[in-house]
Amino acid sequence: MRLFLVFISLALLASVLGLQAQYREERDGRPVPAGVEWTAVDKTWTPAEWDSAAVTAPDEQDRLLYLGGAAMGLALFDYVGYNLARASGDHGSLVVYRVLQGLAQLAVSWMLYEKLGLPSAIGFNVLWWTWGLDAIFYGYTELFNVGGSWSGRGAFASDILGNNCYWASWTPVGLAQGADPSKKIAGDTIIAQSIIGAILAVTLTVHF
Repeated sequence: MRLFLVFISLALLASVLGLQAQYREERDGRPVPAGVEWTAVDKTWTPAEWDSAAVTAPDEQDRLLYLGGAAMGLALFDYVGYNLARASGDHGSLVVYRVLQGLAQLAVSWMLYEKLGLPSAIGFNVLWWTWGLDAIFYGYTELFNVGGSWSGRGAFASDILGNNCYWASWTPVGLAQGADPSKKIAGDTIIAQSIIGAILAVTLTVHF
Protein backbone atom coordinates (compact mmCIF):
# COMPACT_ATOMS: atom_id res chain seq x y z
CA MET A 1 0.00 0.00 0.00
CA ARG A 2 2.78 2.43 0.87
CA LEU A 3 4.69 1.73 -2.34
CA PHE A 4 1.46 2.27 -4.23
CA LEU A 5 0.98 5.66 -2.57
CA VAL A 6 4.57 6.64 -3.43
CA PHE A 7 3.93 5.74 -7.04
CA ILE A 8 0.67 7.64 -7.38
CA SER A 9 2.14 10.65 -5.56
CA LEU A 10 5.03 10.96 -8.00
CA ALA A 11 2.83 10.21 -10.98
CA LEU A 12 0.26 12.83 -10.02
CA LEU A 13 2.87 15.49 -9.35
CA ALA A 14 4.53 14.83 -12.70
CA SER A 15 1.30 14.70 -14.67
CA VAL A 16 0.19 18.13 -13.44
CA LEU A 17 2.47 19.60 -16.10
CA GLY A 18 0.47 18.12 -18.96
CA LEU A 19 -3.00 16.93 -18.04
CA GLN A 20 -4.72 20.30 -18.18
CA ALA A 21 -3.36 21.09 -21.65
CA GLN A 22 -4.56 17.70 -22.90
CA TYR A 23 -7.97 18.28 -21.36
CA ARG A 24 -8.26 21.65 -23.03
CA GLU A 25 -7.48 20.24 -26.47
CA GLU A 26 -9.98 17.42 -26.06
CA ARG A 27 -12.65 19.74 -24.70
CA ASP A 28 -12.28 22.28 -27.48
CA GLY A 29 -11.91 19.63 -30.19
CA ARG A 30 -8.63 21.04 -31.46
CA PRO A 31 -6.59 18.20 -33.00
CA VAL A 32 -2.99 18.91 -33.97
CA PRO A 33 -3.02 20.25 -37.56
CA ALA A 34 -1.90 17.80 -40.23
CA GLY A 35 0.79 20.21 -41.39
CA VAL A 36 2.50 20.25 -38.01
CA GLU A 37 4.99 17.51 -37.25
CA TRP A 38 6.94 16.70 -34.13
CA THR A 39 10.62 16.03 -34.70
CA ALA A 40 11.87 13.64 -32.02
CA VAL A 41 15.56 14.31 -32.78
CA ASP A 42 15.73 17.94 -31.72
CA LYS A 43 12.40 18.17 -29.84
CA THR A 44 11.23 21.15 -31.93
CA TRP A 45 8.12 21.81 -33.99
CA THR A 46 8.59 21.91 -37.77
CA PRO A 47 5.26 23.45 -38.87
CA ALA A 48 3.98 23.76 -42.39
CA GLU A 49 1.48 26.36 -41.22
CA TRP A 50 2.53 27.56 -37.76
CA ASP A 51 -0.44 29.90 -37.28
CA SER A 52 -2.87 26.99 -37.33
CA ALA A 53 -1.23 25.54 -34.22
CA ALA A 54 -1.53 28.68 -32.10
CA VAL A 55 -2.71 28.01 -28.54
CA THR A 56 -5.18 30.33 -26.88
CA ALA A 57 -4.72 31.61 -23.34
CA PRO A 58 -6.13 29.38 -20.56
CA ASP A 59 -9.65 30.28 -19.49
CA GLU A 60 -11.03 30.37 -15.94
CA GLN A 61 -11.81 26.65 -15.86
CA ASP A 62 -8.30 25.77 -17.00
CA ARG A 63 -6.80 28.02 -14.35
CA LEU A 64 -8.86 26.38 -11.61
CA LEU A 65 -7.80 22.96 -12.87
CA TYR A 66 -4.14 23.96 -12.72
CA LEU A 67 -4.50 25.38 -9.22
CA GLY A 68 -6.47 22.40 -7.91
CA GLY A 69 -4.18 19.84 -9.54
CA ALA A 70 -1.08 21.57 -8.20
CA ALA A 71 -2.50 21.77 -4.67
CA MET A 72 -3.69 18.15 -4.59
CA GLY A 73 -0.46 16.89 -6.15
CA LEU A 74 1.85 18.65 -3.71
CA ALA A 75 -0.37 17.73 -0.74
CA LEU A 76 -0.21 14.07 -1.78
CA PHE A 77 3.57 14.37 -2.13
CA ASP A 78 3.60 15.77 1.42
CA TYR A 79 1.37 13.02 2.78
CA VAL A 80 3.50 10.23 1.36
CA GLY A 81 6.90 11.85 1.87
CA TYR A 82 6.31 13.04 5.41
CA ASN A 83 4.88 9.73 6.62
CA LEU A 84 7.70 7.75 5.03
CA ALA A 85 10.31 10.02 6.59
CA ARG A 86 8.66 9.90 10.00
CA ALA A 87 8.26 6.12 9.84
CA SER A 88 12.02 5.77 9.35
CA GLY A 89 12.61 7.13 12.84
CA ASP A 90 15.60 9.10 11.60
CA HIS A 91 15.58 12.87 12.10
CA GLY A 92 17.91 13.22 9.15
CA SER A 93 15.26 11.70 6.89
CA LEU A 94 12.81 14.42 7.92
CA VAL A 95 15.39 17.09 7.12
CA VAL A 96 16.03 15.58 3.69
CA TYR A 97 12.32 15.31 3.06
CA ARG A 98 11.73 18.98 3.95
CA VAL A 99 14.40 19.97 1.43
CA LEU A 100 12.73 17.84 -1.25
CA GLN A 101 9.35 19.28 -0.32
CA GLY A 102 10.69 22.80 -0.76
CA LEU A 103 12.13 21.92 -4.17
CA ALA A 104 8.84 20.34 -5.23
CA GLN A 105 6.96 23.46 -4.17
CA LEU A 106 9.38 25.64 -6.16
CA ALA A 107 8.91 23.40 -9.21
CA VAL A 108 5.12 23.59 -9.01
CA SER A 109 5.24 27.35 -8.47
CA TRP A 110 7.46 27.74 -11.53
CA MET A 111 5.12 25.59 -13.60
CA LEU A 112 2.16 27.78 -12.64
CA TYR A 113 4.17 30.91 -13.40
CA GLU A 114 5.10 29.60 -16.84
CA LYS A 115 1.59 28.39 -17.69
CA LEU A 116 -0.62 31.03 -16.10
CA GLY A 117 1.56 33.91 -14.95
CA LEU A 118 2.82 35.35 -11.68
CA PRO A 119 -0.58 35.88 -9.97
CA SER A 120 -1.35 32.16 -10.17
CA ALA A 121 2.02 31.20 -8.69
CA ILE A 122 1.43 33.70 -5.89
CA GLY A 123 -2.11 32.37 -5.39
CA PHE A 124 -0.81 28.81 -5.04
CA ASN A 125 1.67 29.88 -2.37
CA VAL A 126 -1.02 31.89 -0.58
CA LEU A 127 -3.04 28.67 -0.46
CA TRP A 128 -0.02 26.89 1.03
CA TRP A 129 0.78 29.69 3.50
CA THR A 130 -2.78 29.84 4.83
CA TRP A 131 -2.77 26.09 5.57
CA GLY A 132 -4.84 25.03 2.57
CA LEU A 133 -2.45 22.26 1.49
CA ASP A 134 -2.36 20.94 5.05
CA ALA A 135 -6.15 20.72 4.97
CA ILE A 136 -5.85 18.57 1.83
CA PHE A 137 -3.18 16.52 3.66
CA TYR A 138 -5.72 15.69 6.36
CA GLY A 139 -8.18 14.75 3.64
CA TYR A 140 -5.71 12.12 2.46
CA THR A 141 -5.35 10.79 6.02
CA GLU A 142 -9.10 10.16 6.08
CA LEU A 143 -9.12 8.72 2.56
CA PHE A 144 -6.20 6.28 2.70
CA ASN A 145 -5.90 5.40 6.41
CA VAL A 146 -2.73 3.35 5.79
CA GLY A 147 -2.20 2.42 9.43
CA GLY A 148 0.95 1.86 11.42
CA SER A 149 2.85 5.05 12.16
CA TRP A 150 1.12 6.88 9.30
CA SER A 151 -1.41 9.59 10.08
CA GLY A 152 -4.86 8.07 9.65
CA ARG A 153 -8.54 8.58 10.21
CA GLY A 154 -9.38 10.66 13.23
CA ALA A 155 -6.21 12.77 12.99
CA PHE A 156 -8.15 15.84 11.85
CA ALA A 157 -10.63 15.49 14.70
CA SER A 158 -7.94 15.09 17.34
CA ASP A 159 -5.37 17.53 15.94
CA ILE A 160 -7.53 20.34 14.57
CA LEU A 161 -11.04 20.06 15.95
CA GLY A 162 -9.46 19.18 19.30
CA ASN A 163 -7.49 22.46 19.22
CA ASN A 164 -4.14 20.67 19.38
CA CYS A 165 -2.44 22.24 16.34
CA TYR A 166 0.92 23.74 17.32
CA TRP A 167 2.82 23.20 14.03
CA ALA A 168 1.27 26.07 12.06
CA SER A 169 3.35 28.90 13.52
CA TRP A 170 4.49 29.77 9.97
CA THR A 171 0.95 30.66 8.86
CA PRO A 172 -0.47 34.21 9.19
CA VAL A 173 -2.34 33.33 12.40
CA GLY A 174 0.76 31.66 13.82
CA LEU A 175 2.91 34.68 13.02
CA ALA A 176 0.31 36.92 14.66
CA GLN A 177 0.72 34.81 17.81
CA GLY A 178 4.47 35.42 17.80
CA ALA A 179 5.51 32.45 15.68
CA ASP A 180 5.75 30.38 18.83
CA PRO A 181 5.79 26.66 17.88
CA SER A 182 4.67 25.70 21.38
CA LYS A 183 1.52 27.84 21.20
CA LYS A 184 -1.54 25.98 19.93
CA ILE A 185 -3.93 27.46 17.37
CA ALA A 186 -7.67 26.97 17.76
CA GLY A 187 -9.20 24.66 15.19
CA ASP A 188 -11.94 27.05 14.06
CA THR A 189 -9.34 29.78 13.61
CA ILE A 190 -7.06 27.75 11.38
CA ILE A 191 -10.03 26.42 9.37
CA ALA A 192 -11.28 29.99 8.82
CA GLN A 193 -7.77 31.00 7.77
CA SER A 194 -7.59 28.21 5.18
CA ILE A 195 -10.99 29.16 3.73
CA ILE A 196 -9.95 32.80 3.37
CA GLY A 197 -6.68 31.68 1.80
CA ALA A 198 -8.50 29.48 -0.69
CA ILE A 199 -10.73 32.38 -1.72
CA LEU A 200 -7.69 34.63 -2.20
CA ALA A 201 -5.86 31.93 -4.17
CA VAL A 202 -8.80 31.39 -6.53
CA THR A 203 -9.27 35.14 -6.97
CA LEU A 204 -5.61 35.68 -7.85
CA THR A 205 -5.57 32.70 -10.20
CA VAL A 206 -8.78 33.45 -12.09
CA HIS A 207 -9.05 37.23 -12.16
CA PHE A 208 -5.46 38.48 -12.43
